[in-house]
Amino acid sequence: MHIRPLTVILSISLLAACSSAYAQATAQVSVSHIGYTLSNLSPGDNVTPQLSWQTSGSHVAASIGLQTGQVGGTPNYNTTYSDSQNTSGFDGVLSTSGSGISASTSADALLAAGQIPSGGSMAARSTHEGFFTLTPYTSVTFTAQYTAQLTGTVPAGAPEPNGYFDWAYYQVDVGGDIWSMTPGSSWQTYCCQVQTGIRSGAGGHTDNQSDSKTLSYTFTNYGATTATYGVVINADLNAYTVTPLASVPEPTSGALFALGLAGLIGVRLRRRHVNHA
Repeated sequence: MHIRPLTVILSISLLAACSSAYAQATAQVSVSHIGYTLSNLSPGDNVTPQLSWQTSGSHVAASIGLQTGQVGGTPNYNTTYSDSQNTSGFDGVLSTSGSGISASTSADALLAAGQIPSGGSMAARSTHEGFFTLTPYTSVTFTAQYTAQLTGTVPAGAPEPNGYFDWAYYQVDVGGDIWSMTPGSSWQTYCCQVQTGIRSGAGGHTDNQSDSKTLSYTFTNYGATTATYGVVINADLNAYTVTPLASVPEPTSGALFALGLAGLIGVRLRRRHVNHA
């Protein structure tokens, strides 16, 4: 079978015009260099500052979903739980990944990352947590380095996400935090939270955002007896992209489509003229 070069060129033009690219996003967040430093508040009491773990563990989890339509004007996603793992030990090493999303822990770092396709949602979290005792007149400061890198793209000519009202084309939120619990109180969340996010409506553009901060929280035992505390260190990612209900071709795509269509019509008319000659 002989394939005409013109036919190939026109077919490529039509395929390029008909392929629709909608909003996509990528994200990576890490909480690294996790460690702690002990301080002796009463050097003359002959008590060596000490932190002793009572119970501790690490956890990773990831979920993904695809947009299935809308319910009451809101995008609806069928969420699939990718994987969830737990291990004992504050510095447990874990990892889970699948369909463009991953979460992992190591001895001194937490990571959550994902590639969010058009019409997708995902969430990932990595955690170290534990209860510990602290000797009298001792303080302990937990520190970690938070870094995040986010990118989101909306192609030129993309329509408004019809019917989605408060929804953007994409929204990506990542965060890192240290939670604390002191004796006789409940968990105090976001005691030192940092968060980075990007959000977009329609229109062709790309957003990039990066962030880097130091997380730090200090527990202090001013008492004359050993005290118990709890700490949770997190890195998490939550994101979605919206597939619009109707598409509007980009200007370049429209031109390619017109060129390809006109070319195919021209070939058809030329063959008809030859056949009737």
